[in-house]
Amino acid sequence: MKKQSREPELKDKIRFLKPFEKSILETLLILTFTAFLFYLPSLLNSHLLLNRNNDLETFFWPLYSYVKNQILINKQIPFVNNMYFAGTPLLSDPQTPYFYLSNLIFLFLPTDLAFLITFFVHSVFAGFSMFICAKKGFNLSAKSAFISGVIFMSSPKFAGYLEAGHVGLIYSWPWIPLVLLCLIKIAQKPTVRTSVFFGICVSSIFFTHLVTFLIVSSISLVFLGYSLLTKITTNKKSAILSLTLGYLITFGFVAISLFPQIEWSNQSTRFLLLKDRDVYPKWETYKEFAVNVVSPMLGKKYPDSEKLIPIGIFEAIALSVLFVKSNHKVKALSLGIFTTILILALNNKSPLYPLLLNVDYYSLLRVATRFWFIMVLFMSLGIGYLYENIKINKVLLEALIIATIAEQILTSWWYYSKPIIQQTNLAPVSILDNIKLDKSLYRVMCTTRCISAKDALDNNVELIEGYNTVQQINFYKEAWQLTGKYWNYYTLSIPPFGTFLTEKLNPAPLDLGEFNVKYLISPYPLSSTNLTFLIKNSGYYIYKNLLFKDRVYLTNDNLNQTKSLILNLNTPNHKIIEVPQGSDLKKLMFSQVYSKGWRAYLNDKKEALIQERPNTLMAIDINSDTRSVELIYKPDYFYVGALLTTITFIISLVLLTLF
Repeated sequence: MKKQSREPELKDKIRFLKPFEKSILETLLILTFTAFLFYLPSLLNSHLLLNRNNDLETFFWPLYSYVKNQILINKQIPFVNNMYFAGTPLLSDPQTPYFYLSNLIFLFLPTDLAFLITFFVHSVFAGFSMFICAKKGFNLSAKSAFISGVIFMSSPKFAGYLEAGHVGLIYSWPWIPLVLLCLIKIAQKPTVRTSVFFGICVSSIFFTHLVTFLIVSSISLVFLGYSLLTKITTNKKSAILSLTLGYLITFGFVAISLFPQIEWSNQSTRFLLLKDRDVYPKWETYKEFAVNVVSPMLGKKYPDSEKLIPIGIFEAIALSVLFVKSNHKVKALSLGIFTTILILALNNKSPLYPLLLNVDYYSLLRVATRFWFIMVLFMSLGIGYLYENIKINKVLLEALIIATIAEQILTSWWYYSKPIIQQTNLAPVSILDNIKLDKSLYRVMCTTRCISAKDALDNNVELIEGYNTVQQINFYKEAWQLTGKYWNYYTLSIPPFGTFLTEKLNPAPLDLGEFNVKYLISPYPLSSTNLTFLIKNSGYYIYKNLLFKDRVYLTNDNLNQTKSLILNLNTPNHKIIEVPQGSDLKKLMFSQVYSKGWRAYLNDKKEALIQERPNTLMAIDINSDTRSVELIYKPDYFYVGALLTTITFIISLVLLTLF
């Protein structure tokens, strides 16, 4: 009797989760505290997240700041990004920031602070969404659900996204458990409200990360198929109708962004992934893979962020206990999920790699470990289920769970606090001091991509080179001529890293002049007689292009006469060009890469055909009575998509009200 009376007393002292059962508010407070622990190194040194020379600093920071500046200064949402690639569509870019509502915070706060806050909030949101999923979807107690939430939000995989600056993956993370919760509800007790919430959650993933959206959408169908074949779903017809409604609502919500992407897809480099098929990460040995799965801290070096897929030593022990104690059905399901994800994550070391590489869907994903969130999702739920249902010594179990959480946080600290590798190809911002004294409209090129997008944006310098996951295919091909080098594979950088870091580019002044490139910068001398040397600054040679042409000019059919024109209005989506009277030159040249979304109007009313020149730039034939030319970027599919999204939003509000 004494033993029985003392045991609960001992457990009450050790159980760290007992107080968290009281309210959702307390759960949120503890999740917030956990997030503070998770982010502690970055709270002490924000450079660990904001200045790693990663995708956040080189791509997302300039992109978000550019959109913010255009909204606040020009009072318009920019559909085109003029900062690189001689003007590239932004509306149809899958990573455009203005459809995801939480990004509104960037309009009111400094960009650095806005990123830190959104990362932190999404971490807390991730823990809470997993808490709700475990509690409402798997009927776990508040304590067990809380454990699942903490495991999910503190995953080192998420830390890998932070280190790499993968903003879209960070934003998509908390929506994943909510999608699973909606699927469970659809399978068990389908309702119209659940279908609407499913649409909201899945569309939120679409607006944050397209690849995760494709995986989640596919897995949702697999989950429904599994539930139909088992006893999970009793009303199969209702479940099918409910998920179908959810997909329709998702389609309606994302149409505003999806339709421009579809319209632009055949003009982009996306499908180059199918031409020269290559999927990352590349594993050197099976041992390397095993070390990164168990604990990357056991390895000799920091893995790439795509290779950061740790289960963890203590979590592996906990999951092994769960596996041993589970019934045969759960064991079979667990083995199936675990084996499938491992085969996919093994990538080039997988026995199915040659077969997988021939699957278009797999090749377009580009990164095989993108599937790993499924593993993290079920491992987090598994630890909560273990605490709830498996009868073993609670003291030891809680100690194991505490060790698991501690290991995850320590691994995350270790990874995103790793030494920052400086980019040796970047020039100091002072190199722009001489150039920005020129207040005219022009572009700049550096042969080694030595000007960061951040510095270019801060100094209002437009670049011909750049970095993006998707580019226009016409500019991609023309870049061969502009840089004097050839490549024929999918690349994020133009020119590719493998080209400008290992070879000396031989830029073409004549072609660059057509692209409005006035200044060239190079760490090595350029020998062209069409370049005038200006100054050497910080080890970089600065040249002026003698074959430079203005952004807009008139010419004749033989292209042997020109007359410069002035842009009376020059915003990303809207250009107004004044045309002088009495000129015999009837062809207007505009130095911006051609895209089908542009429309031209003569004298404010008559639409004119925009021609794509052989060098991808735009040309417009004008008449003798033309006084002005107006260029507006308005892709047709966007307005159709915007209308469908508006209708879907209204219908969803009605459905939520009625049901």
